[in-house]
Amino acid sequence: MRTWTAAIVAAAGLHAQTVIGAKAGLISYALGDVSVDGRAIQAPATRWAAVKERSVLRTEHGLAEVLLGPCSVLRLGNESAFRLLAASPEHPRMELLSGSAVVEISAIARDADVTLQARTAVVRMARSGIYRFDAAPPLLKVFSGRAAVLRDGQILEIGAGRMLPLPGTLAQRFDRQPADLLDRWSGRRSVELAQMRGGGGDLRQRAEDTQGSATRAELPRYTTPRQPMGRGMDNSAPVYTGPHPAAAPSACAAGR
Repeated sequence: MRTWTAAIVAAAGLHAQTVIGAKAGLISYALGDVSVDGRAIQAPATRWAAVKERSVLRTEHGLAEVLLGPCSVLRLGNESAFRLLAASPEHPRMELLSGSAVVEISAIARDADVTLQARTAVVRMARSGIYRFDAAPPLLKVFSGRAAVLRDGQILEIGAGRMLPLPGTLAQRFDRQPADLLDRWSGRRSVELAQMRGGGGDLRQRAEDTQGSATRAELPRYTTPRQPMGRGMDNSAPVYTGPHPAAAPSACAAGR
């Protein structure tokens, strides 16, 4: 295993390329073996890659971050896959097919929500927070925020610090310290994005409190040709960095 530092977009290029997408699905970060409908995400890239509705993003030995809206992202762990069901930035919907994912919402409008389907359960997130999903066995962890789980015609509210086996009905407390690579990397990305946006103290503090500070993540060394990735970045694996998730600090200041 080789320790690497997650890529940070150079500041000068970052502010020149900030984007709020009209649809969910823009890929803002991909490391290692990541593909959409079987086509590999290339690094370095000349065009921003995207996941279209009904398309599947899959990681092998890799990690990926996808924009769901101006202030929300989905992060996919190693050996995981999800399908984008609806690309509306106000009501994005996804299905977790395998592996693990984290949904982070730093701000959300009152009439907006993010929905993720895992097996027979549908989880609606309408508050800012950090939500962890595992496909096998199906499990929801609410690091912060509040989620509504719809299953078999019933709605169950799950608050911060609680986890719910998605076939079950009894939520339990869990240790909110980072447990694996996905948790550590997601926590690091939270801090990085807060610093990129500038003035994102609340997001930065929540990331440090719930998932640990900028912890280095570990992945196996890649055999693909090395690509230079700039200052402060390990070049042992190709990295694709797409659009910045927020055009300005004010873009994530409103909402819940």
